[in-house]
Amino acid sequence: MMFSSRWSLLAAALCLGVPAASAQVAAGVARPMRLQPTTMSTEARTAFTTGLEDMANAFPNRGTDRLKHAVDLDATFGLARVIYATSFANGLTTSQRNQEIERGMADAIKATPGELLVAMAYRESFRQNAVGARSILAAAETLLPDEPMVAYQRAVLLSGVPGGTPTDAVVALKAVIERFPDFAPTYNTLAYAQWTAGARTDAMTTAMTYMAKAPTQPKSHDTYAELLQWNGNFDGAIEHYKKAIEIDPTFLGGAYGLSEVYVLEGKGDLARQALTGALANASTPTQRVAIHNRIANSFLFEGNTKAAMTELGTVIDEATKAELFPAVVNAHLALMNLEAAFGDPKTNAKAMAAHIEHIAKVPPPPPDGTPVNPAGRFSGIGTTFAIAGQSAAARVYLDSLRQREQADPGPTIASQVHGLTGWVLYSEGKFTEALTEFRQANQQAPAVRSGIALTQFKLGNLAEARSIRDEMVGDRNFNLANGANVMARRLLKVRIT
Repeated sequence: MMFSSRWSLLAAALCLGVPAASAQVAAGVARPMRLQPTTMSTEARTAFTTGLEDMANAFPNRGTDRLKHAVDLDATFGLARVIYATSFANGLTTSQRNQEIERGMADAIKATPGELLVAMAYRESFRQNAVGARSILAAAETLLPDEPMVAYQRAVLLSGVPGGTPTDAVVALKAVIERFPDFAPTYNTLAYAQWTAGARTDAMTTAMTYMAKAPTQPKSHDTYAELLQWNGNFDGAIEHYKKAIEIDPTFLGGAYGLSEVYVLEGKGDLARQALTGALANASTPTQRVAIHNRIANSFLFEGNTKAAMTELGTVIDEATKAELFPAVVNAHLALMNLEAAFGDPKTNAKAMAAHIEHIAKVPPPPPDGTPVNPAGRFSGIGTTFAIAGQSAAARVYLDSLRQREQADPGPTIASQVHGLTGWVLYSEGKFTEALTEFRQANQQAPAVRSGIALTQFKLGNLAEARSIRDEMVGDRNFNLANGANVMARRLLKVRIT
């Protein structure tokens, strides 16, 4: 979770599971106007406060570590335990997270009503119940009217509310700024919301204000740099990405952004220099694997498939040692994609089969871990075979995907079925039928959009095909971590002339 009549709101929140807060309020328990964590340990309180600040300023790993430190210092610090448990950077399994959340909630009941409500909101957000979390935070705001973090979190959670729009987020975040003009993280989130809503000039102004409010926070310079990058001002973006790195080299976002601008400028060596430098500041195996993935994608972007494959081998080695098995699988899938699109047609079938064998040997997630997404796996591997021109193998995965859809229908898997069907038909030379299928899939997905472009090219609609190619290849909203996007860009550059 990122950093968002009074009695009816409180009652609605309490219906979600912790009636003790109602008793506290009814008993007239004194309440602070801002969040004041209940702990006897001054050091734990400091760790908690700085941890929340880190989380709000895009230091999730460091913030999580500090929250864990607060819990280690005071095992009864309920709110700290709940927020720690809901962090994606804690390395816990789903079962362990739930256990920590429930333990934290049991302790939070003994704290102030405001703390209890904030803990409840984090729990509901972890359960992907954004509507419920926002209702709870509305109640928390009545108890903690001077706490900016609560108001900010409630505004941020609009992104998870069905039917919400970027404009809704802009309005909500502006309201937070009116109340708390010095709470800098709100400007960060508002800038991105404004850009998404199409108010790009406003977004740039807000990002500049963010830097003025938080000049020593690397994230403020990173945000401004990213918007400059999207706006085509690469020199300005490089300046501010470097500033973010200068302020704090452990803020890896600066190196990530800098490398992306260099790649867009055709300076892959400088991109990899920035990423290699970031390896020294990686604090976890997950971060190291992420950096090596970015290096691999930088090679792919410029067409050096051999070097990309070598770097993906490093990803597999590091991820295997750290038992990051999903990363191992993803690296093998990426190698399959490279074989399919750019490998030797005489040997790529054998190479792809070898990667599937390796994937089959990867240990499955633990019973309480994140389960494998079969539909995503079928869709991805099937598409890879289709790109390689191996339609019979692709159809095997398409049949499995259709069976999965029958067992568990929904809009996401329906789009996957249309997308994979389009690729299978494309591989069989049935381009008109393929285009019909692609147009029923999610056209924002890189594999689908590139499929449309390639199909239009085969149909002789060169202007349309080249327009999509140029749009995708030249898109300055670029993330080296998005291997599917990098793959689509390279595929279009090679196949559409």
